[in-house]
Amino acid sequence: MNKAFTILEMSVVMAIIAVLISSGLTMVTSSLEKERVKITNERLAAVQSAITRYAQQFKLLPCPAGGDLAVSHAEFGRGMGTNTGTCTATDLISIAATAGGNIVIGTVPTAELGIEPIFMLDGWNRKITYVVDERLTLNSNYIGATVGNIIIQGEMAPPNISDKSAVAIISHGKNGHGAWRLKGTKTVSVATPGTVETSNIPLGPDNVAGGAAVDDTFQIKSFSSVIGPNYFDDIVIATEKWQFQKTP
Repeated sequence: MNKAFTILEMSVVMAIIAVLISSGLTMVTSSLEKERVKITNERLAAVQSAITRYAQQFKLLPCPAGGDLAVSHAEFGRGMGTNTGTCTATDLISIAATAGGNIVIGTVPTAELGIEPIFMLDGWNRKITYVVDERLTLNSNYIGATVGNIIIQGEMAPPNISDKSAVAIISHGKNGHGAWRLKGTKTVSVATPGTVETSNIPLGPDNVAGGAAVDDTFQIKSFSSVIGPNYFDDIVIATEKWQFQKTP
């Protein structure tokens, strides 16, 4: 009896191996993405906790660090401001001229917060966007009646999730569209996301292709990988002033 494999049998075996390899790669990729989401959520939570500690200690909020600064820059991770209620415009994106106004955008000021620089990055090694109402970087405003002007919209807006958030921290997700890279340049997704996700893109002098003009409104939506108007892979945490002031 001839025990050698025929060409047909070999073809079947190779096809099975190809399917197994493909399935294995898919599982590995899925596992890696889940780990990146997990890391991102952990880092966002750590940043939020650090901002809360800072606010409770100093009775004000820190200005953002410059998103376009590379690791080698002397001001990397340092808040661009002097706690006067106005964050330095250089290296930050200011939308003070908008209807809500007083909003500045950069990345996490790890030096001011006393946390390691790694917490500036999400699970995809892109910088986390930090949005703050700059009026609350002044002590007298923070302890006074001033509330935030950052608007957070959800699935069914209106009504909004919040009309007076003081801070929003944003990971731009798997595609990273609009996020600053570690070296300071912005990420541009190959697949241009839809109108929902572009609401969270901070635009500056180096505008991102396919983006919309940034304003004081940001989105928290369910994940959707379908390219089109509902595409969304951002992870967003927003906090109102009273939440920072709440006694644990």
